[in-house]
Amino acid sequence: MSTEEVVQLPNFAFVHYCHKTYRVTNELYRCIDQFFSTYGIENRTERRKHLLSFLEYSSIKQTENKELINWGGKRLKSEMESYLEDSFVVLYMREKAGSPD
Repeated sequence: MSTEEVVQLPNFAFVHYCHKTYRVTNELYRCIDQFFSTYGIENRTERRKHLLSFLEYSSIKQTENKELINWGGKRLKSEMESYLEDSFVVLYMREKAGSPD
């Protein structure tokens, strides 16, 4: 199933997908979704894309560090802020590469 298909799932099915794929509880899902909403991502589909991207980012970091991510409050916020910084750097680099100097 593509990301575009996943983000269009009904809420219950989307949360179930996140739980099955990334071991995310409903409570954790709501915390991450709220973080992105507070950050200013108002569109539900865009928040879901960021949520999936964040979970993938975290699972890659977990694999590289060979450690389990501690999803406690401060650790979660730190991970999310790190994700946002890294994703904006990538977007900036893509934009820079596409613009003529």
